[in-house]
Amino acid sequence: MSEKLIIHKVPDKVQKQSIEILKVRKETLKYLRNNGFQTILDVIERQNEIPSQYRGNIYAYLILEIEG
Repeated sequence: MSEKLIIHKVPDKVQKQSIEILKVRKETLKYLRNNGFQTILDVIERQNEIPSQYRGNIYAYLILEIEG
């Protein structure tokens, strides 16, 4: 069974930014750094690789903070 993902349009200018702009838990940012994620686009393209305990935190930021 495939996992359903939240699909959301992230502006191009944000996709090019570093993961360091993410206001997420320290553990989440550490996971991303340790696994070679450098930009928001990396996160979008490789979101299936990110464990759900980190992914929810990232989605919340990208959806709520960018639109807010």
